[in-house]
Amino acid sequence: MNFSPFVMFDGDCEAAFVYYHSIFGGELELLRYSDAPLMDKPEAQMDNKILYAELVIGPQKLMGSDATDRLYQPQQGVLVAWQADSEDEIERVFAALADGGMVRQALTYAFWTPKYGLVEDKFGMVWLVSCRKPA
Repeated sequence: MNFSPFVMFDGDCEAAFVYYHSIFGGELELLRYSDAPLMDKPEAQMDNKILYAELVIGPQKLMGSDATDRLYQPQQGVLVAWQADSEDEIERVFAALADGGMVRQALTYAFWTPKYGLVEDKFGMVWLVSCRKPA
């Protein structure tokens, strides 16, 4: 069994997932509302928006969608956690996520990890990034 975050956006899902793909790599799939056969379209302006986005990196998956106006609410009470294999990697990813966003907690040592930090990216997604302890 796996848990996978599914994040909602207010019309900028495609830009966000293309951005995440540039940071993390992996395989990216984007399906538009207009791609869905026989689906009642929520609103005409949604046709070009993303119904389903998936970024797969090894066994991990980040999923998302553009929400209709009725369903969208800004992220609250949940964040996306990501763990780096090295301190160099966490510094690169943290800087990329912070570009155009806001650092909530600068990278620092914690008893459970060599480095961790909190950052809100330019799309409003809050990330907790940490680094695995060396073996």
